[in-house]
Amino acid sequence: MINNPHHTNSNEVILPLSFLPSIDHYCHIVSGSKILFEVHETFPKQTCRNRAVIYTANGTLRLTIPVIKPSGNSSKTHEILIDNRTQWNRIHWKAITSAYNKSPFFLYYKDQLEQIFCNPGDVLIEFNMKLISQINVFLKINPLIEFTSGFRKDYETHPDKRSCTKDISLTDHILDTYTQVFSDRLPFVPNLSILDLLFNEGPYAVRYLKNARLKTRE
Repeated sequence: MINNPHHTNSNEVILPLSFLPSIDHYCHIVSGSKILFEVHETFPKQTCRNRAVIYTANGTLRLTIPVIKPSGNSSKTHEILIDNRTQWNRIHWKAITSAYNKSPFFLYYKDQLEQIFCNPGDVLIEFNMKLISQINVFLKINPLIEFTSGFRKDYETHPDKRSCTKDISLTDHILDTYTQVFSDRLPFVPNLSILDLLFNEGPYAVRYLKNARLKTRE
């Protein structure tokens, strides 16, 4: 169930509403905390809200959804539209297929994801939520997810994880290794899109996420 909250508590985590969220963000999603997705911020450029990182035979690849800002640089995240004048969605799905068609579990999940990519719609947060909802079905989890009802600069009572750096190596959790598609010739890369873990680990992905340990802060 998704609704608009008017209060917060210490068992909430606030996250950006990402495109195919990172493994680190998914560790928060499976943690049992209420997830508060930020949709009223001024849309930040070049972040996970419209970017995801996958692992290909040539190394990491950043997928970027082209967007339209109805109010220019003052546009809020919930206002952002997808620029469908190009076939970005077909290019993305082709890249995902090329990267993961030899992974152990790609065939189990590809049909539902391909349907979403074939019909992305016009609103970025709606497309992102369709993907997250489907991935939650794959993982057999039902987290409590809500959207922000307005913008707050500070959330003092619970973890604020809205910052979304390009450096995917910066994580809140210790992410153990698992076998990736090109492990025979490429080094392990942690904290890629949740798709990487899902396609490689399948039903074991949720156990991986739940077992990830938070880093201690000095």
